[in-house]
Amino acid sequence: MAMKEWCDNLNYKMKTLQDKEEKLKAILEQHVLFERIHPFSDGNGRVGC
Repeated sequence: MAMKEWCDNLNYKMKTLQDKEEKLKAILEQHVLFERIHPFSDGNGRVGC
């Protein structure tokens, strides 16, 4: 469920944001959110890098 919401949110932002700086900011925010999805017991850093 978390990954679907993450993907849906990123897709929505990329379709609706027009400004390149706003898109970059959204991508960076999504990366931080992705890091918070923990499929591994010791964190998610290896997937998000």
